[in-house]
Amino acid sequence: MKPIPEGFHAITPYLFAQGASRLIEFISAAFEGELIFQQKRPDGAIMHATMQIGDSMLMLAEPTPEFGPMPTSIYLYVGDCDAVYNRALSSGGVSVFPMMTLPSGAGKNSKCHDSKRMLTRPNQATQLSI
Repeated sequence: MKPIPEGFHAITPYLFAQGASRLIEFISAAFEGELIFQQKRPDGAIMHATMQIGDSMLMLAEPTPEFGPMPTSIYLYVGDCDAVYNRALSSGGVSVFPMMTLPSGAGKNSKCHDSKRMLTRPNQATQLSI
């Protein structure tokens, strides 16, 4: 038996976010994420979901009393950060600051979040802030 499931890497983020269904929609639209698996609780909330973005997996769920919502950031490396940033905005994202070249020369960066403030930052690494 392989210790790391097929398609996963040694570290896989697990996000507990209010409005997990909306987050799934936003990740799908803005970052071309693919919903691989989803299981709902009796009340319809997301109990567990697995998504694939590029070559990486992401797991997420609606918070519970035992696992509350947690702020986090994730970098998503993309080939065309301008296109991803614009797609994030057209998918309901809100720009916090515009696309710019970093002073360090480490690439381009911008920050936006979805309208519910659950997500995002495109960057040649595109950083998702939750």
